[in-house]
Amino acid sequence: MNQAILSIVLVGMICQPGTAQIRREISKAEEGVRQFLVEYIESEHGQVDGARYEVGFSDLNGDGIKEAIVYLSGREWCGTAGCQTLVLTRSRDSYRLAGRILATRPPIRVLYRKEHGWRTLGAWVRGTGVSAYEAAFPFDGKNYAISAAPGYASRLKSNGEGEIVIPVSANEQALSTDH
Repeated sequence: MNQAILSIVLVGMICQPGTAQIRREISKAEEGVRQFLVEYIESEHGQVDGARYEVGFSDLNGDGIKEAIVYLSGREWCGTAGCQTLVLTRSRDSYRLAGRILATRPPIRVLYRKEHGWRTLGAWVRGTGVSAYEAAFPFDGKNYAISAAPGYASRLKSNGEGEIVIPVSANEQALSTDH
């Protein structure tokens, strides 16, 4: 019995630093995304205030490095059809834009199917006079499809297999330059 307790304590001691390391890496990645977003929003609209975001991470291109999928909301980033989703990939110590989808709604998923070596994204969309549906946004070799319009994305006819990276109940964070 004492040996079992000792084993649990040792496993806890061994695993705990690894968990802390993962938390630091995630925080570093999230901070990199936040810094990118501040610069991106300032260059597009001049001011950051009012922008909110939710970020999820997934290895979209199979290189072992997780890309950031960002659901960006706020007055400048949303319309009646939804809000923008950005796909960011690592570029040295920062990120670069690998795609911008103009109007989406959570949940946003990373599907198991691939186009040009990158996993397809799934998100809910709604157009004027059209019921909401889940669209598949493929990678075209350079960027993700910019909209759900025919020729860019396609309507998912069934629930394609994948993982949710931005849930419906997205816990959006306010973005400001004061952070």
